[in-house]
This record gives sequence, C-alpha cells and structure tokens, in this order.
Amino acid sequence: MTIGPWTVLEERPLMRTKWLDARVETCRTPSGHVVDDYTVLHYTDWSVAVAITTDNRLVMTRQWREGAQAISLECAGGVVDLGEKSELAAARELLEETGYRGTLAGPVLKVRPNPATQRNWFYATLFTDCTRVANPVEDATEVLEVSLMSGDEVMAAITSGELIHGLQVATILMTLNLRPDLLENTPQEIRT
Repeated sequence: MTIGPWTVLEERPLMRTKWLDARVETCRTPSGHVVDDYTVLHYTDWSVAVAITTDNRLVMTRQWREGAQAISLECAGGVVDLGEKSELAAARELLEETGYRGTLAGPVLKVRPNPATQRNWFYATLFTDCTRVANPVEDATEVLEVSLMSGDEVMAAITSGELIHGLQVATILMTLNLRPDLLENTPQEIRT
C-alpha cells in the first residue's frame, strides 16, 4: 500500500459560518479506493501568546468555552486575520485580551490542531518582559479574567484539569521545556 496524497474528485459545501467552512469531499486514495463522504473543516489559523512578565510569571486568562461547557484556563489568543503574521496576531490578542505587551522572543509551537479533518494551523509565540500597558478590550463573546501564574501553578492546573485545552497544554509544556527556569517546585516526574 502506498502512502501519498488523495485526489479530490469533487467538493461540496456543507456549512459556512463566520468561523468555519465545512466541506464534504469525494476523494480517491493512492490505492484507488474512493471515499465519497469525507468531511474537511476549514478554520482560520489560530495563534496564542505565551506571555512571561519581568518577574517570570505567565499571563493567563480564564474564560467560558461553550463547546466544552466549562471555564478554561488559557494563554491569550485567537484567529489570525487574513494576511496577518501569526506572531503579530498573538501580540494583538495578548494586548486585547489582557492589556499586556512584551518583547517578541520567538516561536514556541506550530502544529495542526487535527490533521485528519482540519486544514488550519495553530501557532504559539513567546513574549518576554511583559508588562500591563492598557486595559483589556471588552468583547461580546469573551469575558476574561487575567491571572499571573508561576510555571508551577500552571503545571498544577494541567494536572488538576483546570487547563483543559489540548493545544494550550502542548503550548505550556513546550514553553516549560524551552524555559525550565519558570519551574521551581514541580517534581521531576511531572516535568518529564
């Protein structure tokens, strides 16, 4: 059996909203098998800001997530606007959601949220020396609570289930791998 790209024979719209464009594809696999009802979700790319303050605290938000029916602890983030670079989207979202701004330190993570059915990318960008420079911007769909947390507190939130967003967990774990100095009291078995 050969691994390779599928050939799209037909594409039909299923649903289109502000945030999602769902399509059904009829595809032929490299082995010749025809799949006539494969659903592909086209989302805008997503970007988050891992913000570290001058005293090595992570700028985190809590907000209601309707899909999970839960309050979610997360890094500030949102969609990448058309033509916008992911790191600029992260900086914009950080300022809008938290009022913080910092120094761009570089990428943390670039992954596909669900490559089986989604076409978009998820980006995480690190910002250091973050300070509060403004009030957060209110949004009708986002009521946010901003918290400054140590790396140990964020790790405890992952362990306890307070930080439930899978992409955000990956982002924090990659950040703590890059910046182990943010951890002070986390046992070694949890760090690895």
